[in-house]
Amino acid sequence: AKGRPALDTWALVAQKGKVTSANALAGMSILSSVAFAPAFVRGDVLGSLGKLPDGVQLVQSTAVLSALRRAAAGEPVAVVLDGAQQASLESLPFAAKLEVVAKSPAVPAALVVTIDRKLPAKQWAALEPALVGLGAAQSGEAALAGIEVTRFEPIDDKALAAARKAYDSVW
Repeated sequence: AKGRPALDTWALVAQKGKVTSANALAGMSILSSVAFAPAFVRGDVLGSLGKLPDGVQLVQSTAVLSALRRAAAGEPVAVVLDGAQQASLESLPFAAKLEVVAKSPAVPAALVVTIDRKLPAKQWAALEPALVGLGAAQSGEAALAGIEVTRFEPIDDKALAAARKAYDSVW
């Protein structure tokens, strides 16, 4: 996506000292712009904490700043941030009341997904170099800008394998 790196890290942020293990999240809500993908949040982002206890709610939200304020104030919430949001965390006036309690490994920021039966390997072989080369042509840059994408590039296989392993660990 435009303005995003090919690989990104995600972090769980909570009130300082409040979350020391997965069990400490019991009864809390985790607010995230990627809550629509619970296995990603539970496996990739929170996997280093261990299995989440029952009752932890994943809540879809893009209201990051207000969620961070709530966490800093001691409300029972934690917030999932992407790399850019993490980089801005220290600039908040209440940053000293927050801490990163879990962090994902670097994972692919976005994927182009095909379904094998719908797009056979022969057709994908023609499409892939066209997508990867799209940003090199001036007309391609304009097309990508229209969909807020900077470029397409081959995926980092090691990062994808690590993300899949973490994702699969929650099922």
